[in-house]
Amino acid sequence: MSRKVPLRWESACAAYRVVIRQRCVDELIETATKHLPDETGSSIYGFYSNDGKTAVVVGMSTMPADSEYSASWFLRGVRGLTDFFKELFTRTHGSRYYVGEWHSHPLSSVRPSRLDWAEQREIATDASMQCPECILLILGGEFRENPKLGVFVYSRESGREISLRPERVS
Repeated sequence: MSRKVPLRWESACAAYRVVIRQRCVDELIETATKHLPDETGSSIYGFYSNDGKTAVVVGMSTMPADSEYSASWFLRGVRGLTDFFKELFTRTHGSRYYVGEWHSHPLSSVRPSRLDWAEQREIATDASMQCPECILLILGGEFRENPKLGVFVYSRESGREISLRPERVS
């Protein structure tokens, strides 16, 4: 069974690029499938290219125990995340860090809701988060047979919500 989703994404203006490692996509699908029929999610981590134009998503945190969820909504908790990211930063000598969030929309669209955008805006505009361009991954569709992935960025600088599309291969 093929569970392939695009791994390279870019904005229409090519100012934003996101690359997602296949292992991370597999982990998202596995986690979302285990939590069916409910939504689930957590924070994602990775790094930026040397020129700062490409974010590479390599993994995800576990879902915090104080997260709340149902079949139609998800609110990521915070318990344990500070320790998770401090340990990750130390273990990787600062080469891996928080880059955004992901959550699932079981049997549904990958389009972000107004609440999804409000949460991304809050993260991007919170200077203590140190994530001025917060990535949002939404896993939708039928996870086992035909998963869909939506990739989005909220930019603090422009105050804009940006939808990314699979990168064209030349």
